[in-house]
Amino acid sequence: SEPKRVQPSRASEDDQVAAAARIAKALGADPKELMKEAAAKAKGAGFCKAECTVEEIKAWARKHGGSVGGKLGAYAKALGGKASNVEEMETAVAAALGMSKEALQKLARDAAKKAGYCKGSACTAAEVAQWAKAKGKDLPAPLGAIARLLTSEPKRVQPSRASEDDQV
Repeated sequence: SEPKRVQPSRASEDDQVAAAARIAKALGADPKELMKEAAAKAKGAGFCKAECTVEEIKAWARKHGGSVGGKLGAYAKALGGKASNVEEMETAVAAALGMSKEALQKLARDAAKKAGYCKGSACTAAEVAQWAKAKGKDLPAPLGAIARLLTSEPKRVQPSRASEDDQV
């Protein structure tokens, strides 16, 4: 009998497409347009038999996505499974903007503090998220990009029971 191929779960495939869409939207791009661009690159690189499937585009993204810059590069990283959590997404968005993740996070913290969202001398993640939701998502990049990413974030299961207010 032939060995069974291990297929990635549908959930992880959908997560990669969803992550790529979140990154596209954070960068102010249309996820469908970036998928078309990625498909054209995949087809040009010989990854597609006819019309590109999502799996063929993902195969291209896993192999070549890291060498593509800009919005398409950030989108490809997510499609290739290299931006599956918020930290990796922030890194991809920052790279597309020509910044480090730390510099992008500092911009967001500074903007939240300046807008009066931070109680202490340092902003908590919850305070930055509050600023992003209320003020940041309509701003141009780079602040708008990090704000849109933060406000698009699905609810994550927290490893500890401590509330975000406990973090100082």
